[in-house]
Amino acid sequence: TWDNLVACCKKCNHKKGSHAPEESGMTLLKKPRAFSMHVSRQIMRYLGRTDETWRKYLYYEDSGQ
Repeated sequence: TWDNLVACCKKCNHKKGSHAPEESGMTLLKKPRAFSMHVSRQIMRYLGRTDETWRKYLYYEDSGQ
């Protein structure tokens, strides 16, 4: 879920592990939320066109481009 998704450095990611941030003694700067469609499309621009495994997660529909 988005409640367990945290962008952080490798050291902090290791500390958090598979636990919720508060279970790891960490505080979030902002409340987690799902990506907007706009953000998903921006990610797809850089990632999805070269890695088809991401397409189903980023709402990508191949338009022949």
